[in-house]
Amino acid sequence: VNGREVEIPKDLWYFRVIFADSAKEAEEVFRRLYGPEPTKIRIMLPFDEIDRCWEAWLEAYTAGRMIARSDGERVMYQVNDEGEILVLNGTGRNGVTVPHPIDNIAGHDYKGAAVEFEPVGRLRVILPELQRAAYLLVNTTSKHDIINITSQLQAISALADGKLRGVPLILARTPKEISTPSGKKRVRRVKHLLSIEADPAWVQAKLSQMRRLSMPEITVNG
Repeated sequence: VNGREVEIPKDLWYFRVIFADSAKEAEEVFRRLYGPEPTKIRIMLPFDEIDRCWEAWLEAYTAGRMIARSDGERVMYQVNDEGEILVLNGTGRNGVTVPHPIDNIAGHDYKGAAVEFEPVGRLRVILPELQRAAYLLVNTTSKHDIINITSQLQAISALADGKLRGVPLILARTPKEISTPSGKKRVRRVKHLLSIEADPAWVQAKLSQMRRLSMPEITVNG
């Protein structure tokens, strides 16, 4: 979680939260509430629509500059080694779409080494306890996090009738055993994945409301 985009170390068991220099007061409130290594944070989403709160891409960078972005099926943006735009808004120079490369290579760095697409997810959240009309950005480069957050947001949106804004949520890092590459083999390791769930009190109230609405209306004639 951060107030600006930075490279996030892999497999932290807690959230590394970085505030902008101008947000010292908000940082003090956060540290007082959650301490230096929080594993659960109370959040809300700023918009009703999932795609306005959450985005997931395959991206490639050289020297901190993005050279390509893909949705996994087609390239949405790409520049060449000289910075000249080759693809913009999903359309190449010849006016046709560019499929995601089979070899997953987006370009080359200044040494000529191939640069591959990597998964990137960004979740915009509001921390209501900070009482600020500004959102923080939760960054992840884990495909497992991206799968988790996508499916969980879809489930919460369905329960909330498509109205995500204002739903009290809990963002957590949860240990889970997953399959990871190790040389030519795959082994199972424990990773601390991002997870998002609706506050249990809200879920209980929502389910009670759904049960009331599902009850048949009974009319008594005198």
